[in-house]
Amino acid sequence: MEINKEIFEKLTGIQIAEDANEDTIRTALGERFIDRETHLKEINATFGKARGTAENKLKALIGDEGKGKSFDELVELVPAKMQTLNEQLAAAIEAGKSQPDIEQIKKERDQLREMTEAAKAKEAELLAAVDNAKSDAVKQLEKAQTEAEVTRLFDASNWVDDADAIVKQGVWLTQIQGKYDFRKENGKLLVYDMEGNIVTGGTTSQLTAEQLFEKTLKDTKRYKLNNGGQGQNQKPNTPPVGGKEMNPAVAAAKEAWLAKARAQGIKI
Repeated sequence: MEINKEIFEKLTGIQIAEDANEDTIRTALGERFIDRETHLKEINATFGKARGTAENKLKALIGDEGKGKSFDELVELVPAKMQTLNEQLAAAIEAGKSQPDIEQIKKERDQLREMTEAAKAKEAELLAAVDNAKSDAVKQLEKAQTEAEVTRLFDASNWVDDADAIVKQGVWLTQIQGKYDFRKENGKLLVYDMEGNIVTGGTTSQLTAEQLFEKTLKDTKRYKLNNGGQGQNQKPNTPPVGGKEMNPAVAAAKEAWLAKARAQGIKI
């Protein structure tokens, strides 16, 4: 994933060092989003508590050999301890030991097995939560970068001179939003419909965002011609009420935007 420094820093609040590599950035990004969304401190605290509890229980079950050992070191001793308990159990049964003695050995063996498996499962669960949060963070960054590039390309399209922000928003709301999905692939912003199907726009290949925007502007008569004209097949500007001239295409776009805003309950 190619990192857009400006978008990354705006999205995360993390300043990227000049010599930062992709692994460094991914780690910083993951930790920031874990902290925000899955509470990194809580995960670390739970993880540490789980290991501490397991470590104490393992020491008690393993005995003298476990003194001064860390959790990971204790886990390495478990197979040998399990073998010893199995041997003790077999010997007790062969010697005709009383049932309580046999049950005690079984209990220690089963506790050791269950506790070790539970500790490993908890560790895997917490590590998976961290990995998932990092993965989600990377996806969010990729989505933000794609959306920012789509917006930049849309605004930078070859608009007619009198296409102001309201006109552009009107075109976006009526012609683009909810109809197309944009994905960055092999350095290009490609167009899909909302069901994930490739959009060709009547061409022989998949449309890029730039091609879609150009086609949309031409279809809505808002594409600026090279000779300085306002749009294909447009009529000259006509004066509306109030004496000020307004391009019919501009007026139509503004009306579409206003209608959409009213439908969403926005007061104009």
